[in-house]
Amino acid sequence: MSVFVLVACTAGGRPPPEYHVAVTHTPGRAPASGRGTLALGTVEDRRDLADRARIGEVHAPVAPTPIVGGPAAQRGDVAVQLFALTATRSTSWYITVKDGAPVTASVRSLLADAVAQSGYAVDEGAPRRLDATIRTFWIRPSWTTRCQIAIELKVTDAAGVTLWRKPVSAEIDKFIGWFSEHAFEEAIRTTLDQLLQSIEQELESDEFPVAGRGR
Repeated sequence: MSVFVLVACTAGGRPPPEYHVAVTHTPGRAPASGRGTLALGTVEDRRDLADRARIGEVHAPVAPTPIVGGPAAQRGDVAVQLFALTATRSTSWYITVKDGAPVTASVRSLLADAVAQSGYAVDEGAPRRLDATIRTFWIRPSWTTRCQIAIELKVTDAAGVTLWRKPVSAEIDKFIGWFSEHAFEEAIRTTLDQLLQSIEQELESDEFPVAGRGR
């Protein structure tokens, strides 16, 4: 029964060679106030990729070799088939951001929401600036769909001195059962929502060097 279900998930022919998805997060709570001002700087994409437009790739299952005879078939041993069926391969069916938008734009939008929802007023003239660097942003649909996003946050003062640096990440790995742009968008949104919460926790912590209270 398990074999039937797994095979059914990959039926339907070859999917398109490229998926174009919207990269968005769920709007959070209403903006807060009272924590001071903060300049929102740049978001830099430092992923180790030749093509920065890509944010993922489908990995499809490798078809098993049928057991048609021999001792394994005689004893009804399907373990070998199941093991082969779970193996996956790279497909070159890439996932890119819809309309060719850079992934940095989506992360900057998320960062702006996190700043506002954590109680900071965005002021480009503020004495401290928050920047972000994208280290990982990748979705890998296969038997399960894994989405991993990792960024590094940095706060600098007016002289450019780094006051605070913190890695923040989020990851999901769940069974979806089909390859579609809508399914990929939902996985990315779920991961970004987790990342938003993690960023807010860092911005609201006592370790965060807010204007007028930092180190």
